[in-house]
Amino acid sequence: MAEVQSRPDPGERNANTYEGEGTVTMLATIVTWIGAVLGIVVLLAMACGAFVLDADESRRAQETAP
Repeated sequence: MAEVQSRPDPGERNANTYEGEGTVTMLATIVTWIGAVLGIVVLLAMACGAFVLDADESRRAQETAP
């Protein structure tokens, strides 16, 4: 005979349970994505800045070379 699975207790907390209402979790999701996008923008800006500084330093070294 097939075993009947019981429903989880609504008060039970697990990894898939969020505190608060749906709007709070939606706000948390939006803020998380905004933070992630801003983090990517900062990393890209740092990489571009490093490239510009290296290119400028290389150009200056070529100008002063005998």
